[in-house]
Amino acid sequence: MSPYISPEKLSGLIGQIYDCALDPERWPQAMQAICEELNLRTGVISIIDMMRGEPLLASTTGFSPQWLERLPEFSDGLIGLWGGERAVRNLPLEEPAVLSRVNPSGVSQDSEDGFHLGFNRPQGFVDAIAVGLTRDDTMLGTIGFNRHEDFGLIGPRETEVMRLLLPHLQRSVAISRVLEIRRIETDAIRLVLNSLSVPVFVVGSGFQLRFANDSGEALATQKKIVSIQGGCARFDNAQAQRRLAALMQSFMQEPVNKSEEPFGTAFRDQEHKPWVVHLLPLSSRVAGHIGSGGDQIFALLLSGPSPADSAASLEALALLYDLTVAETRVFRLLCAGVSSGRIAEELGAAPSTIKTHTLRIYEKTGLHRQSDLVALAGSLAPVRPVGDESGGTGRLRS
Repeated sequence: MSPYISPEKLSGLIGQIYDCALDPERWPQAMQAICEELNLRTGVISIIDMMRGEPLLASTTGFSPQWLERLPEFSDGLIGLWGGERAVRNLPLEEPAVLSRVNPSGVSQDSEDGFHLGFNRPQGFVDAIAVGLTRDDTMLGTIGFNRHEDFGLIGPRETEVMRLLLPHLQRSVAISRVLEIRRIETDAIRLVLNSLSVPVFVVGSGFQLRFANDSGEALATQKKIVSIQGGCARFDNAQAQRRLAALMQSFMQEPVNKSEEPFGTAFRDQEHKPWVVHLLPLSSRVAGHIGSGGDQIFALLLSGPSPADSAASLEALALLYDLTVAETRVFRLLCAGVSSGRIAEELGAAPSTIKTHTLRIYEKTGLHRQSDLVALAGSLAPVRPVGDESGGTGRLRS
């Protein structure tokens, strides 16, 4: 566990981040909680559809109304402050980026940067920390925070805590994309959940049912994939049930344990079609909206077999299975049906290296054949599934 933040505080922040996967309107509250914990002043999250040039999500926290109104005047200069488009594109998605380290001249005392002089300095901002949420040909997403001069430059604590939050921030956005959640202007979490076409069950750590949305109730009445027994959600696949239980316990004991960090499990129905159960720990605030209290509350989101957006599904799966950058490149080509020999040629790697990556991918996904990977990549679309009895299992890991 990090010496920079207690498990309880970290768990609370993670819960609020995953709340945003269900309802993106909650990003301002989640960003404000991060600001308060890390002595940051403002937060901005932005997800841009690169194909249409339109924002899918844009939320802020901490700005005064007058400066928020003026933000569009300076937006063109923000990339320059970070060293230019090439520098921004080359920032790793696996690490937080600190402005004073990426481009120290931009925030120095003798800075001549227009954005810093016109926007940052008048508000007393001296540094910033940012995380890449998604970056591909279809989508560009970032979340960033400004540091006020009262607290000095971004230091080791802010960097380390943001590093712990980074995978959760990315996964929350990935799930929002896969589920195609739109911004819903309401604080009623029941309405938010019922607006989703995917089955959702909100349960306690012992699977005690606290809430099921309309899609979830419809699936449960079939008593094939999941059912309600004795007031608890029970999966027909016993191994999937055990894995979810273990992941819940792991989260409550160690929210950021890299080997057991909860996010869900994968399994197959009798027709060998893949299903995925996403496990999202929810904050006490959201739990209160559905009348729950006491122990840790989790949302279980089920995705069944159906066509899905390829880019979004592959990105989400890479995040969910904790694939490395190299493994992700191989994974994308495997899912496209490319042979191992051809993958080695395209990536300019030795066949033995590709074999190692492939074996690691199978180990992380719990699958054994390339056809299984192709099927799983198409399993995350937001549809109301018609369940079949479950078969084998494969674990989703973070």
